Amino acid sequence: MCIDGKVREWAGGGGYLTEPYNYYIHPYTGILCDSGYSGWREWRRSNRTRKEKPVTEIRLSDIGRYEKFDGIWYYCENYAIKHEGKTLIRPGYFRVNDAIKIDGEVNEEGEPLVFYLIKWTEHISTKRQLNRKELKKAGLKNDPPNPKAFSRRERKALERK
Repeated sequence: MCIDGKVREWAGGGGYLTEPYNYYIHPYTGILCDSGYSGWREWRRSNRTRKEKPVTEIRLSDIGRYEKFDGIWYYCENYAIKHEGKTLIRPGYFRVNDAIKIDGEVNEEGEPLVFYLIKWTEHISTKRQLNRKELKKAGLKNDPPNPKAFSRRERKALERK
């Protein structure tokens, strides 16, 4: 069916008219043409505009990366340090095979001291803002400040610069 120079068809249940995805009327010649799409999914995907996500993280190594927070680039590092030691105080997560006796060390009653092996992991995160040289070397640029985020006095100062 052709209405107002456009091809129309009854939608699934016949409740309303829609434009079919596989035909169109050529704007200059007025001839009915095949659009070349094999299905409605292909037609929807081709007409959908996708916005590229802005780059906010650039991995440099296992522990180092550049990361963008609030429009400003930072160099961030995350790493873990595993520690092991012994203590006389029994930890709450104690396992029987972690207790050791050290020869030569005794308490006041003459009994050998029992030490408990403990292990823990220290997670360390560092973050520092990149300077001009580092930004230029990496080919990055900080976003300009958002004037709405500042007070009225600060906005006037930015306008003067």
